[in-house]
Amino acid sequence: MTEAIQIKIAWVIAAVIAYGLLRWRLMSATHDFRARVGREADRWAEDPRVGPKVRESIVLLADAAYRPATPWLILLGVIVGMVSSPGRPHAVGLSDDPEVSGKLVVLKLKLLLALITTSPLASMFAVMAVMVAVLAHGSFNTIRDGISEAGDRFFPRKVAGH
Repeated sequence: MTEAIQIKIAWVIAAVIAYGLLRWRLMSATHDFRARVGREADRWAEDPRVGPKVRESIVLLADAAYRPATPWLILLGVIVGMVSSPGRPHAVGLSDDPEVSGKLVVLKLKLLLALITTSPLASMFAVMAVMVAVLAHGSFNTIRDGISEAGDRFFPRKVAGH
């Protein structure tokens, strides 16, 4: 009987080690992408065409990269964004300029992707959730806007030290 418990403990330890190696590999493979997105977020946060609330949102998402719970909060935001997306208008008022607004939505989605890729399990669940939502709703634009807006809901409005 103790051999069965020892075997299960060994499997759990092996699974934790394998997950740690997978996480390390994923983080090293996506490091350049996360660094590029962070630099792009810094540039947009200093752009005068970006409003103060959107600027704060971008800074908060960029700062969230260093929190361990961030991938899971992003996953929760993705799910909330997909559930709340039906019936919402496509317009996301991030800027008065439609071109800047479109680029900011793409930036926020890149930030969310960069943040969620720090956890293989959260990434896998997010991909499955997006696939189900696209199959259910049939409109990636609606889901994109919902995810972009929902990403801000799970982070505090005040940045520490700012």
